Amino acid sequence: MSGAKNCPETPRQKMIGMMYLVLTAMLALNVSADILNGFKMVRDSLKVSIDSSNKRTESLFDDFEFANKQNPTKTKEWLDKAREVQAESNKLYDYIQNFKLNILRMADGPKPDQEEYHFPNEPEKIRNQGDTNAPGNFGLRMTEYTDPEGNVQSNPDGKSNALILKENIIAYRDFLIAQYTAYAPKDSTGAVINEDENPRVHSLNELFATKIGYNASGEEIPWEESWFESMPVSAVISLLSKTQSDIRTQENEMIAFLLAQTDASDFRVNKIQALVVPKSSTVQMGDRYVAQIVLSAIDSTKTPEVTINGTKLGPDNIYEVPAGSAGSHKYSGQLSIIGNDGMPRIFPFESEYLVTGKVLAISNKDMNVVYRGIDNKFAISAGVPNEKLTVTAEGANVKKVGNEYIINPTRDGSIKIHVYADMDGKRTDMGTEEFRVKYLPDPKAFLSYTKDGMPKLTQDDKLSVKQIKAEDTRIVAEYGPDELLKAKFNVTSFSMVTKFGSSESHSGKLTGEQRSQIDRLRAGDIITFRAVKAVGADGKTRSLNVVSIQL
Repeated sequence: MSGAKNCPETPRQKMIGMMYLVLTAMLALNVSADILNGFKMVRDSLKVSIDSSNKRTESLFDDFEFANKQNPTKTKEWLDKAREVQAESNKLYDYIQNFKLNILRMADGPKPDQEEYHFPNEPEKIRNQGDTNAPGNFGLRMTEYTDPEGNVQSNPDGKSNALILKENIIAYRDFLIAQYTAYAPKDSTGAVINEDENPRVHSLNELFATKIGYNASGEEIPWEESWFESMPVSAVISLLSKTQSDIRTQENEMIAFLLAQTDASDFRVNKIQALVVPKSSTVQMGDRYVAQIVLSAIDSTKTPEVTINGTKLGPDNIYEVPAGSAGSHKYSGQLSIIGNDGMPRIFPFESEYLVTGKVLAISNKDMNVVYRGIDNKFAISAGVPNEKLTVTAEGANVKKVGNEYIINPTRDGSIKIHVYADMDGKRTDMGTEEFRVKYLPDPKAFLSYTKDGMPKLTQDDKLSVKQIKAEDTRIVAEYGPDELLKAKFNVTSFSMVTKFGSSESHSGKLTGEQRSQIDRLRAGDIITFRAVKAVGADGKTRSLNVVSIQL
């Protein structure tokens, strides 16, 4: 047995081994040939699909031309767009066709009859279907190509043929998406509503995707490498034919979409009724009621969707809101209804209604009295539009700012506010109300300083010498951040008391002497600001509270 192991192979054994290797190789070749021939079956099927799409597109253009003869004003715009779509589709389709012929020239060389391939024809049979070099060499490593006329052309910027193909596919995809989104429903800002959920846009992004691909090891590679590097000719030609088929299908769908737009804005109606449209839903005594009677045509089989101020109405589309305040109230919204092409049509609208009170309403927006020396803001309504009102006052000055009235008393005691309305050019007295006049209440004294870049107010706190001596530190007089009443006061003087004595300032800022005194103090010492005097807009001088600070 030991000697048998070292015996050389006999000629017969060698022959059997060689035959096994040849048979294995032949089996592998047969499997590869079956797969590559399968790609031919795919290409044949794609040719049928392309021919079918072309026939449907021809039929659509026949319908377009007929409609254009009947009503060119209504149809020509859409026919021109359809022709533009056809031109862009032919441009990319023909580019891919020439791309395929360039690969076949590299793979197969001249045809059997020694004739070169002629655009747009390609051979019925590819001789070197399994060639894995030609697609990568032409697509990824060459920057020139032979055009349909047989001339050699160079790509701009030295780009590879596959990169130019990728850019052309992206441009075509974006062109078609722009056609859809141009007529898709839009919101008030002009942005397409739910663009990401648009099925047509989603389909285009998927069909003409140029995403990152993967090699056999699962590593990410650019789209162009995933299509052309080490790929057999038969597979690449099939991929490119599939893209051509997608172009013809999407061209057909886009032209059908544009044809539908010719009557997309038309609506069928099956119900006619009279509708009363009043000029105003409210009429004052002495005014005139005006209404227009119009003919309303509706389709009772379609219920429009109405949205007002962002809120969708119920199925009866009745808009109902409480009349909370008197005056004119504007509102806006949109009505959406499905057109004949299945796409929603958006119709924006705006309107207003008038709310009138039973009596004249004059309200001080800040408080129930008026104060001397400040602007008292009033909201005044009398059941008519604000622009028709005239407001005067006894014992006060009146100024209108927007829809508000600024009233400044000029006397003590009380003032009377008179309101008049323009009713068809006639001045009508709407009523009078009386308000008490009071001086402003005393404010509070604070030390104003800065902490972490933000202004702060304090009456009793622990601060550093640096914070107290800062340039923007001062004594101020205010009502405080939580008070509704707002008025400006000017501090005219105060006293600073420390263990070293008292010193005066005749403004709200610290004097040089006071700053020097602060420098002599130590941690834990107390600084008291007292005898604070302040003058308000009413001219009255007030004595304010004490402010105490510990170092």
